[in-house]
Amino acid sequence: MNSESIADSAYRLNREIWKYRQTLWNGNPPENPLEMLDQAIAAYVLGLQYEEADSLGRFGNGRERFEVAGLLERNDRIVRVSTRFSEVEQRFTAAHEFGHFELHPQAVAHRDRPLSGLSSKPRSRPRIEAEADYFSACFWMPPNLLKSQFEARFTTSPLPINDAVAIHLCPADPGSLLGTNAAKEITMTLANCQRFNGVAFPSLARTFRVSPSSMAIRLEELGLVA
Repeated sequence: MNSESIADSAYRLNREIWKYRQTLWNGNPPENPLEMLDQAIAAYVLGLQYEEADSLGRFGNGRERFEVAGLLERNDRIVRVSTRFSEVEQRFTAAHEFGHFELHPQAVAHRDRPLSGLSSKPRSRPRIEAEADYFSACFWMPPNLLKSQFEARFTTSPLPINDAVAIHLCPADPGSLLGTNAAKEITMTLANCQRFNGVAFPSLARTFRVSPSSMAIRLEELGLVA
């Protein structure tokens, strides 16, 4: 399955939540669209039951056994997520299970390790796991919302990385952002940035409640940095 099809599936879920926001929140939806990115609401729109548990047990054989962070039970239309892990891991894992539900009909009873975000080496992941990862990232960081939050902090997109911008982003060592191989350093700095041009704000990673590495990958993928 190609990335465009996966993204379209995630964005369709975003649009359904927005379209039915009045009904989903009983006539009082959140004013901030970011607050509509909610795993329980998403599950409801998909016709799934969303449950949280202190433990989902362990899975695997021998040294490959792991603490289960999320599971999909397709026949019962249930997604369960373990609360033993961080909020970032719980959210990413939940939408990862939604991705399996939407994309992989063969995933009938599926268990996952804790997931904190996109991998910088997706080819190292089994195909269906990488696809579910990408679905999760697209759902939590939809382009329009991410672009508006990016521009609210950095004025424009794509943001050109020149001397002035590098000084604002990394006053102690602006040169680290100007090298020919600095793309990853730039996007990670932007994902974690809490002050620009004299204005303080919560970082993009914190605002979207995702890992900095996932945010950095999305910033690059969506072309928000020149």
